[in-house]
Amino acid sequence: AVTAIADVGAAVEALVSKGVQALVLTADLIVSEALPQIVVIAEDNSLPIYHPNANYFVSNATVVAGSIATYGPGLNAGHILVGLLDGEIELASTGVNLVSGMTIAINIDAAKAMGIAVPQDLVEMADFVLQDGGLTISEKGMTNFQFLGEMGMLALLYPEMAAGSGLASPEMLTMLTQMAFPDPAAAHSDFLASLQCTDEMIAEQQAALDADGG
Repeated sequence: AVTAIADVGAAVEALVSKGVQALVLTADLIVSEALPQIVVIAEDNSLPIYHPNANYFVSNATVVAGSIATYGPGLNAGHILVGLLDGEIELASTGVNLVSGMTIAINIDAAKAMGIAVPQDLVEMADFVLQDGGLTISEKGMTNFQFLGEMGMLALLYPEMAAGSGLASPEMLTMLTQMAFPDPAAAHSDFLASLQCTDEMIAEQQAALDADGG
């Protein structure tokens, strides 16, 4: 059983001794903070690392696929709070914000260090690809400012996780976030506008609820 960061290395070594062919990690604090020692063991045994939190490719996870963990919802909640305090919105006519979507990122440099070949069709699916120390961002990935912001937050909170990666420096991630999110004031207004419900929308939704017995 893993109850502390110190237990993670032994647990991974135990999995290796059983002949596992890959490490599929969970999105919890202990595993995330222990990722550097997991990476060392994975590299020594040529094991790919899969992580469900998309920003961990900057910390040498091989392939990551998942949604935004905390930055996106937190940013949106901040927009709503500021809008409410400044009188820009009324809660009665403000819709519920849902954060969804899938981000795929691949660290080809980490894969090469482990002697693992990444299929080209998987690379073509990715929003972000780290290769030869440089970052390639797809058109879809460039619009995902929440993801870029999440990476920046991670680099600031856990600088040790960015060791050895020029990509993960706070300066680089701040620049990327600014590229994807160049006008914060306009983004704030646009986001609040996207949540506003007209009287017609509210009536239509209420009718649907009534029809379902809600």
